[in-house]
Amino acid sequence: MGETWDIIFDGDMLVHEAALAAESSMCWEEDVWTTTADFTFAKAHLNKVIEDCVRRFSDPEVPQYLVALSSTEMNWRLDIMPEYKANRKDKKKPLLYNALREYLISTGYALLYPRLEADDVIGIHAGPDTVVVSNDKDMQTVPCRWYSPMKDKMTRVSPEDAARFHLFQTLIGDSVDGYSGCPGVGPVAAARVLQEATWNEVVECYNGKGLTESDALTNARVARLLRWDEFDQETGEVTHWSPDGS
Repeated sequence: MGETWDIIFDGDMLVHEAALAAESSMCWEEDVWTTTADFTFAKAHLNKVIEDCVRRFSDPEVPQYLVALSSTEMNWRLDIMPEYKANRKDKKKPLLYNALREYLISTGYALLYPRLEADDVIGIHAGPDTVVVSNDKDMQTVPCRWYSPMKDKMTRVSPEDAARFHLFQTLIGDSVDGYSGCPGVGPVAAARVLQEATWNEVVECYNGKGLTESDALTNARVARLLRWDEFDQETGEVTHWSPDGS
C-alpha cells in the first residue's frame, strides 16, 4: 500500500458540476441566445464542496486530501478496447471545464498521471479508511469509504464487496463507458450468476453466450480501477488485471 489520504475527491466530477452550475443562458432577441459562465462562482462552488467534506471527514486544521483528475492523454484502456468511451468523443464539455481543471492543478492538491483516469488515481491512492468523494458507482470496486454527495450517503466498501462488484460490472458492462459486458446479462441475471463471486462463474456465463474467456478478460480489465501495485509511477506502465493475481 502506498501513500493514502483522508479524503480523495473525484476531480472530474467537481469540475464538471461546478462548470455547469456557473453557466447561464440569455435570449437577446428572437432566435439569438448566448451562454456565459461566471468563473468566480464556479471556483466558489467547487471550493465549497471540498471545504464541506474536509470539515466532515478530515481535520480541518491539517487537511489531508487529494483531488484526482483524468489525464488528457490517450487512455490506457484504449490499448485493450479501442472503442472504450468512443460514445463520449464528441460530447461537448461545459464552458469553464478546462479553466477549472487548470485552477485545481494550481492549488497543489490535484494529482493526475499520464494516460490514467481520475478513477484510477483514486484506486491507486485510496486506503480502506479513505473517504472517496464521488457520485460514480465504479467506486464500489475500490475498498474504501465511498461518499456520494448526490445521495449524501456513505458506504463502506470491503475488499470482498469491491471484488464482487468488479465481476458484476464485467458481466453487465457499462454503456456509459462503452464496454458491453456479457450479451443479454443485466443486473438481475448477473447477481444470479455470481453465487460464489468467482472468475469461473463469469467465464461460464460468457461461454454460455458463445464467447470466450478472452472476451470476459477484456471487459474485466477495462472495468478494473488500478491499485497501487498495478501502476509504475516512474515508467507509466500499467499491469493489467489477472484473475489469478499474476
